[in-house]
Amino acid sequence: MKTTVTIEIEVEVEFGVSLFCKGSRDSLCGVAGAGPPLEPDTPAELEDITLEYPSFDALDKDTQEHIKSECWNSLAEELDK
Repeated sequence: MKTTVTIEIEVEVEFGVSLFCKGSRDSLCGVAGAGPPLEPDTPAELEDITLEYPSFDALDKDTQEHIKSECWNSLAEELDK
């Protein structure tokens, strides 16, 4: 997926996303999946964030967080279509 984010300059950001995945659950009173977790849930997260220039890792933490926020906003807009 791609989106454009404005920091001090406008850059094109390419990123992947892994969506939330509920871990498997034990049964409870005969109801499958209603019991305690057997595996932890996997939270949604952004993956492989790349910029043409500068590199994502070279940016300060505030700028990285801003870019991540804009990527999530872009993804939410895409899912709402």
